[in-house]
Amino acid sequence: MERIISLKPDAVHVGACVKQRTQDGQVVTCKTIEEICERLEAAGLTIVEGTH
Repeated sequence: MERIISLKPDAVHVGACVKQRTQDGQVVTCKTIEEICERLEAAGLTIVEGTH
């Protein structure tokens, strides 16, 4: 994380592979990835869903 933050990228792209489907069919983001994204956003980085 510190390395990514120190590089100051224009954006951090989060791919569809971080999504999970619950038993009732709802699509949710992995909790660990959500926490990482929150930390990166708090450091001033832009989070973009999708890789393209």
